Amino acid sequence: MWRLEVGGFLNLIQDYIYSVPTGTTDPASGFQIYDVTQGDARLTGVEAAAQYHPTAWLHLQGTADYVYGKNTSTGNPLPAMPPFRATYSVRLESRRQGFLHVPYLSVGGESNAQQSRQDPAEAAFYSQAFGGQGYQSEAYTLINAGTGFGLAAGANDVHFDFTVRNVFDKAYADYLSRIKTNALNPGMGRSFVMQVSTAF
Repeated sequence: MWRLEVGGFLNLIQDYIYSVPTGTTDPASGFQIYDVTQGDARLTGVEAAAQYHPTAWLHLQGTADYVYGKNTSTGNPLPAMPPFRATYSVRLESRRQGFLHVPYLSVGGESNAQQSRQDPAEAAFYSQAFGGQGYQSEAYTLINAGTGFGLAAGANDVHFDFTVRNVFDKAYADYLSRIKTNALNPGMGRSFVMQVSTAF
């Protein structure tokens, strides 16, 4: 069974509020000082999601999104716009195994493209980051893995979900991170998430 959703949007915004680096740093913290300003903006984008269930126990799904931001007052790209992103996962699921309800295993990932459209003030600031070595947006992919199951507890099951994000410890910098020009690869490292949930 296939399921596909695709949506697009066009937002025309007057007096859109955004921030741009001034090119100077705060001497106490060492962080960049930003100016908050406004201008007319056009945001165009697309979002898509797909699911495919070839069998009752195999689930494939993915998403993709992209935003194209333009400052129509200046003609420049809007700052702090996310690059193209795609997510995808494969999930193996069983109805019941002994006392475990709906146990599953999943493997997936997230891919982020390079952001090459930058406001001139952003680009100038990035070129001077790290003592003049500069910051460059780079594409990256993170691999995630998870497992989970439910246990009977009265009228409702208690669900346990375990996720490891960035399984291979990929060094990366999220383009929307405010500290990417102060710390190399601020997103690096694995994270483990355990979630317990039930209905009541």
